[in-house]
Amino acid sequence: MIMTHEPTYDQLLQRVNRLEKEQKERLRIEEELAKRQKYLESVIHHAPDAIVTLDSSQRVLEWNPGAENIFGYTCEEVLGRDLDDLISRSDVIQEARDVTRLVMSGNNLPPLETVRYTKYGTPVQVIVSGSPISLDGALQGVVAVYTDITRRKDMEKALEKSEQTYRAIFENTGSATFIADMDTTILLANKEFEKLSGYEKQELEGRRSWKDFVADEADLQKMVEYHNLRRQNPELAPTNYECRFQDKQGLIKDIVITVDVIPGSEQSVASFLDISAYKELQESLRQERDSLDNVLENSADAIVIVDARGRFTRWNRRAGELFGYEYQEMRSRKAFDFYSDQAEMDRMLDKLRRDGFLRNYEIAYQRKDGTSVPCSLSINLLKDKESRVIGSVSIIRDLTEWKKAEERLNYMSFHDSLTELYNRNYFEEEMKRLQDGRYAPLGIIICDVDGLKSINDTLGHEHGDELLVNTASILRKTFRSSDIIARIGGDEFSILIPQTSRNNMENLVRRLRTHVETFNQSGSKIPISLSIGHAVCEKKPADMHAIFRKADQMMYREKMQRDKSSRSDILQVLMKALEARDFITEGHCDRLQELILPLARSRNLPEDTVNDLLLLAKVHDLGKLGVPDSILFKPGRLTAEETKEMRKHCEIGHRIAQVVSDLAPIADWILKHHEWWNGRGYPLGLKDKEIPVPCQILALADAYDAMISHRPYRKALPKDQAIAELKRNAGTQFDPDLTKSFIEILTGSTHS
Repeated sequence: MIMTHEPTYDQLLQRVNRLEKEQKERLRIEEELAKRQKYLESVIHHAPDAIVTLDSSQRVLEWNPGAENIFGYTCEEVLGRDLDDLISRSDVIQEARDVTRLVMSGNNLPPLETVRYTKYGTPVQVIVSGSPISLDGALQGVVAVYTDITRRKDMEKALEKSEQTYRAIFENTGSATFIADMDTTILLANKEFEKLSGYEKQELEGRRSWKDFVADEADLQKMVEYHNLRRQNPELAPTNYECRFQDKQGLIKDIVITVDVIPGSEQSVASFLDISAYKELQESLRQERDSLDNVLENSADAIVIVDARGRFTRWNRRAGELFGYEYQEMRSRKAFDFYSDQAEMDRMLDKLRRDGFLRNYEIAYQRKDGTSVPCSLSINLLKDKESRVIGSVSIIRDLTEWKKAEERLNYMSFHDSLTELYNRNYFEEEMKRLQDGRYAPLGIIICDVDGLKSINDTLGHEHGDELLVNTASILRKTFRSSDIIARIGGDEFSILIPQTSRNNMENLVRRLRTHVETFNQSGSKIPISLSIGHAVCEKKPADMHAIFRKADQMMYREKMQRDKSSRSDILQVLMKALEARDFITEGHCDRLQELILPLARSRNLPEDTVNDLLLLAKVHDLGKLGVPDSILFKPGRLTAEETKEMRKHCEIGHRIAQVVSDLAPIADWILKHHEWWNGRGYPLGLKDKEIPVPCQILALADAYDAMISHRPYRKALPKDQAIAELKRNAGTQFDPDLTKSFIEILTGSTHS
């Protein structure tokens, strides 16, 4: 028999106590587990990340709100479904499955940055991590955590883009810029600063000091002081400094530097703007302004600038001179004060308003003294940005001299410039005007100046012009002011005489001849000889060309008839003029003839040669008519230039003799009467027997008479001294043999 022992009371009590303790511990653990479960559920529920639990078949067991927010699926939509099929696409599906297999194999998945997709196909940048869930060594499932980093990625991209933008701005800004550390080490320099400084990037970055670039120590000190002050007071505004900058090659440039401190750092930014071109432009503009001021002040035209009310704001010196006002007086005037004609001013202003400008508008201005001055006015309006007129610039040209020139030009277009009579153009216009018959009977006189070509060829055109001017003067004296007197050709004049008769025409022609004769008898240097023709037309209308031809034919017939006699008349008048001018040697020609005659006959010269020689003694100085009186009558010795002019009288006399038939035989002697025996005479430099004998005889007699005659610059020589002088010049100036014969005649005659 087996004996059993019942537990004792104490034993039972101990057992009960132990069970109670175990029960309490179990309850405590269950409560703790419940708390932890609630905490974990709360964490999972409120976590921003997607927390997903999968079973061993990769089906979703748990799907927290974070997962709903990130991927867009609700918990009901995903429970029991394959996670990879939900949030993966073809481009990442393989990578997602590889991740899942890795975790299912019992390995933890380190954080992996990848892409997953939402319910709506939108890609999401995530970091995924995972861990296996094992129970008693057996894999029960997987927990996966997905952190949405899309916003962070966007911010990173934005930051990267911003950095690229700022770097692009830094590199491509128009100003040279670098960033420097507190110790002035250059951290970063842009391309513009490389260009400005001449250094490469690698040469600049890390350079201990950028102070080497500032050429002036004082400028550098100012910038350093500000730089330090700016570090202590970041709220200070950046300051610009203009200084001299020296590049790598030592070239000095004008620079504006802006220094600023980067907030929250020990770095500073320095920007360098090269203003060398601006400085050059500024200097160029200054020079241009000075040039414009110089042009303005020294312009021959008056230039004035007025405001919208017409008040002067600027004017040049010429404006004051034109209007007759001092500078301060001009300041108080208005442009409208100077117009002398109010109506004309209104017309000018209307045109200015209509066209917007004026060019060479002729208008009269009134000076301070009340006189009127004709001017040419050009105006340009000045406008602001809104095209409102704010003033004007006027250029005013004084037309006084131009008007005079215009009047003179108009005058000259119908007048002969030499005689100031009407010219041929005017004469022909008047012929047309008078032919309608209202002025009948109509007369025409045509005059031709005889010998004008000869005078021009011999004495020169000055004397020919003088002849024409004297002729014009006689014509004015002869005819009425209402008669049309014109020079219609080189040596031809014509007079239109309206409402005249044949008898009156005859009287006018006789009156003209009388005036010519009176002029010639007055001792004129050059005589006037006119061939005259006239005609009268009584028809209505008048045939002007017919009466002109008739008068011209009459004039031509007279010219042919009196050609020879006119030449003789010219010779006589020329001789009278020569005698009148050569008063200092009065009787010289007569004495020469007395001295020449015995010497010529001692040489057995033919009688006709002797006669020509006597004529030569009379006219050998005919060419002096072409020598200016200032030289001919000069009391002292002549200069070299005056002597040259005086010696031309041989050639002038030669030309005169060639055109006057009575003198033609001795023209050659007149040319050569100052040649010397030794060849040092003039004008041809002949010598010895090349000189005609009559010229040698005249030279001896002329020299002797000159020495024994009084001159303004010396007294007459005694005859024995004169003879001694002839002997001394024998063989040089005179023929020795001829000189000996002449002296013998002188010493054996009353002239000794």
